Amino acid sequence: MLVVAATLIPSESAVSDGTHVVWIMAWLVLAAAGLVSGSRGANGRWRFGGTETLVVLFLVMHSASALVMLSAGEPRLTLNAMWLWIACGLLLLATRQWFRSPRSQRALASALMALAVGLSVYGFYQVGYSDPLLRARYAQDPEQTLRDAGIDAPPGSPQRYHWESRLASREPIGSFALTNSLAGFLTPCLLLLVYVAGSFRGRASNGWPYAVNVAGLTLAVAGCLVLTKSRSAYGAALLGLALLALTRAVPRRRLRWHVLVGVMAAAIIATGLVVRLGGLDRQVVTEAPKSLTFRLQYWQATAAMIADHPWFGCGPGSFKSCYTRYKLPEASEEISDPHNFLLEVAATAGVPALAVFVFIGVVLAVQLRRYEASAAGAAYECAVADTSAGAVYSGALIGFAAAYPAGWAGGLAPDPALWWVAFPAAAVTLWLLHPWVMRGTLPAGPLVVAGCALLTNLLAAGGIGFPGVGQLVWLLAALALNAADHTGPERGSRSAGPPRRRAGWAVAAWGACLLTLIAACYITMYRPVLAARRQLYAAREATTASLARERLSRAADADPWSAAPWESLAQLEWQQWMAAPSDAQLHAFLATRDALLQRNRGSSTIYRQCGDWLLAMFAITRSADLGREAVQAYCRAVELYPHSGILHAQLAWACHVTDARELAREHAQEALRLDALMPHSEFKLARQRLVAEQLGAVDLPARDGQGGLNAEQLMQRIRNVKIP
Repeated sequence: MLVVAATLIPSESAVSDGTHVVWIMAWLVLAAAGLVSGSRGANGRWRFGGTETLVVLFLVMHSASALVMLSAGEPRLTLNAMWLWIACGLLLLATRQWFRSPRSQRALASALMALAVGLSVYGFYQVGYSDPLLRARYAQDPEQTLRDAGIDAPPGSPQRYHWESRLASREPIGSFALTNSLAGFLTPCLLLLVYVAGSFRGRASNGWPYAVNVAGLTLAVAGCLVLTKSRSAYGAALLGLALLALTRAVPRRRLRWHVLVGVMAAAIIATGLVVRLGGLDRQVVTEAPKSLTFRLQYWQATAAMIADHPWFGCGPGSFKSCYTRYKLPEASEEISDPHNFLLEVAATAGVPALAVFVFIGVVLAVQLRRYEASAAGAAYECAVADTSAGAVYSGALIGFAAAYPAGWAGGLAPDPALWWVAFPAAAVTLWLLHPWVMRGTLPAGPLVVAGCALLTNLLAAGGIGFPGVGQLVWLLAALALNAADHTGPERGSRSAGPPRRRAGWAVAAWGACLLTLIAACYITMYRPVLAARRQLYAAREATTASLARERLSRAADADPWSAAPWESLAQLEWQQWMAAPSDAQLHAFLATRDALLQRNRGSSTIYRQCGDWLLAMFAITRSADLGREAVQAYCRAVELYPHSGILHAQLAWACHVTDARELAREHAQEALRLDALMPHSEFKLARQRLVAEQLGAVDLPARDGQGGLNAEQLMQRIRNVKIP
């Protein structure tokens, strides 16, 4: 249930907005109850070896990085990311204990494949119906459509440009916010479907109708994957298919000529339909070098970041704010992750944590190799009452319903259309795969291939920190280890050894650790995030400024690690000062601004916002102190984002209107230099405006009026001003 719910709640905001706070807390509670009770009910037998030990060590090192770097960025994001990774690590440990029999493992794999089919059908729904409807609505009333979406994007702004670009694309995103995330989820599930379609034949499969049905499910997922236009997913899927063939996971004797002809015909028909829907075009190939160039820019900047923070990284959740210090002048996006899971781990948690993370994979591979090669392990049967297929099906289907209250509590509920589009497709898929669950096989090989394909995609697309995608890495690793314990179907099992029996003191120690984690998560994440969000929502509905101020103050008290309430408070105090300037209101604004900066010291965006507020106040009062404060805020923003042309331009303008003419000309020249290096037209200075541009001076004559100049024109004139 929790695995399905985590996938249906948009994952990209899990760290920034805490959308998965309920899911994380539920996982901690469930893992604690399951691990402790499982140790008692199964004669104290636990699966805990080298891989699990390294997972725990990695989580300790990752959490240590979070605690050390807690005050370097925004503490709320760091804590959110820390608990997210802990929940995913517990997912591996819990899966190792619960899904012991081959049948339960196949049931869990079928739930993942059913979810992939459901999201694929939902992707077709987006491309064929909901997205065209949104485009038509936007064409009729652009401003209202943006307001309904909660987006502030003035005409001509980069935000408006990117919104319109995404709206015009024909790529599905499923339940995610990015199409690459959907592609990353579909890739391993597609490979598992290919294995099921090719390996489960004969009387046990109810004949050819079953093969046709599973082939149809496979083509549905493959078609949606093609529609994503994710080149990294294409490469990962092809690599996975090659590995399936090389490892002979699909027996070659069953690939007869009429089967190959049928597969080719179905593939040609599916390709034609995808092209008809706009899923394939020349840009998929022609834009590949540009996409690779973008990745190289991200990786080059991330490498410099790692060199400056080798031991603890910049802190989990702080990549985006730290990345601006290293972003290349020609790079376009202010990315939230480096689009490479290895670089992401090193940049956020440090090189030692990356070394342990890589070593987990090495030990896992060695462990799987030893299990497959060993035929002398002691045979045993699990004494525990294992997870049944019916329980897995029920949990998967209930997950569709559970995602809505969990997402609503986290501030971002799933699209209701998932319920009547994806849910029926997932339910039908579970029914169609049931014969394989009951009588088929799932060795470790296909699971390893699916995991390798997923990691290959994450090497270029990133997203291991997104719950919907990242949890698959841990799930597939745990299932592969469990599958390696059993080399045959339910009629017998063979393993490299039985699970270890834990003493009572060990069970008590694990229980104490998990209860401590639950309490810590409740205090540092669950309670403050939900309480603050409730007050923030109430503040938006407030009818008076005093009521909004009171509710925002409550939100700030409820979550002392979050900068969001203080940002809203500072915005409110600034608006109150702009409406009625006074010394008391000025002190209130400056106090909230200082509190905001204490909780987000590494964000250039926050410092720029403070500079914008102060410069607008200077435009009214011409106070030298306010002008100096504005310049200092912009200087800090430039320090945190040195290759931003618009930030240098805004600083140059602030210096110019406060009579710091030499510094103004210096930053104007730098702004124009960076603008010349920027290849993306939407970020050019000519398309952007400056704050308080009405503060024109007599030494900047304009034929078309001072208010009509864009940022580039202002910088050119500041650069040409003669300084006495």
